[in-house]
Amino acid sequence: MTYEEKLTAVIQTLTGSPEFVPAEDAQHANYRITDSTFPLVLKLPNGVSAVDRKANTITQNMGIAICFCDLVDVDVAYSAKRAIWDRMYLLGCEFLIKAGLSSYFQYPTEVTSEEVSDVYDENVCGVVFFMKLQELTGPNVCDLSKMPPTIKSSEVSNVATHRIYITFSKSMNP
Repeated sequence: MTYEEKLTAVIQTLTGSPEFVPAEDAQHANYRITDSTFPLVLKLPNGVSAVDRKANTITQNMGIAICFCDLVDVDVAYSAKRAIWDRMYLLGCEFLIKAGLSSYFQYPTEVTSEEVSDVYDENVCGVVFFMKLQELTGPNVCDLSKMPPTIKSSEVSNVATHRIYITFSKSMNP
């Protein structure tokens, strides 16, 4: 699975199953918002907000900016925007929890959020989450999601070299 397919899989489990739209740049984001259903989860390009410097530094190390947004009437009262911001913030928090519990990603770190409106479309209001979201890959990751094995024995072979051998009750992927 690609990174975006893993994101889509997590986003589809969120309340309301929001649509996921990746955007390469701000222009594509504008085009894609008009053809989407809401609530919408929009993967954003860099440099879209006042926090873009923070996003740029973490983007080079599995950083991502995602906007959770919904439609709002033009010139609506602040209380209506506040309600959407609060609802989208909860949706973003649900994403953080489910991404961390998924078999696709490590727990998100360096998370910041920012309320936005009128950034891509005057009818769109939401919350952008900036985070480091790294995939669960590599030799140091064990999938223990199904009936985790128990440790049968462990021994230290050489204290000077700090080697520990652990034997599990069932075979593990190296």
